[in-house]
Amino acid sequence: MHNTVIEENAYLYEVISDQNVLIGKSAQLGLSKNIKPNEKYPEHVFTGLTLIGKKASIPSKTRLYRNTIIEPYVGKSSFENRKFEVGSYIACQ
Repeated sequence: MHNTVIEENAYLYEVISDQNVLIGKSAQLGLSKNIKPNEKYPEHVFTGLTLIGKKASIPSKTRLYRNTIIEPYVGKSSFENRKFEVGSYIACQ
């Protein structure tokens, strides 16, 4: 997690992050005991990990669940007015 910033009160559970990622204050990643495979890559992401791509920026107070994939370079606009569930795939907007 080279040059990754995890702000105050952020909670990460079973998260793999690339470098230069920003995780905002009080963000919660890796929530839920439910293990539903990822919607785009179910054959690869099904064990409960949350994956964050290079230079992604996750806003404060975001709640993301297990088996979520966040593409590289995803910005805060990709999270606006969206509700996420287990196995979400978050692409650049």
